[in-house]
Amino acid sequence: ITPPKKEATGGLQRLITEKSYLSQEEIRRDLQNHGFDSISQSTVSRLLKLLGVIKIRNTKGQKIYSVNPQ
Repeated sequence: ITPPKKEATGGLQRLITEKSYLSQEEIRRDLQNHGFDSISQSTVSRLLKLLGVIKIRNTKGQKIYSVNPQ
């Protein structure tokens, strides 16, 4: 993993553990707000896959992104 990708991966993992996200677009916007200005939705998708992030249902029945506990 290249250093910028490693930083983005760490930032993404931190965001997902701190907040509930319904869409990759919400994640992309928050990453941009945290300094990853040129991150694309496709990059977010690849990073989610790399981290093993899954979608689970929250208590409201909405599907949210979550770090797989395995």
